[in-house]
Amino acid sequence: MDTQTATFTVAAIRRPEGSKPGAIKTEGDKWLTVWPGEIDRFREGGKYRAVLYNKPYNNKDNWTVSAPDKGGKIEALATETPSTNGNGHSHAA
Repeated sequence: MDTQTATFTVAAIRRPEGSKPGAIKTEGDKWLTVWPGEIDRFREGGKYRAVLYNKPYNNKDNWTVSAPDKGGKIEALATETPSTNGNGHSHAA
């Protein structure tokens, strides 16, 4: 089973149904499987670094976020926010 650490931004979240896993869609249009106990750690627009494992299903890659209790790590990263000029307006024109 392949494992890798990936950094990604969450574009969409599909909640788990019953005991079935949910999924998150990354900015790069890839879907990652997420188990029910881990899905609440993610927010749309949030940037994360996580350990993923690949368990192919029907000859297709199926990348899953590895839970911390299974040797994985999920780390929320700071997201960039525009700086302001002191009166609440960004420097961008």
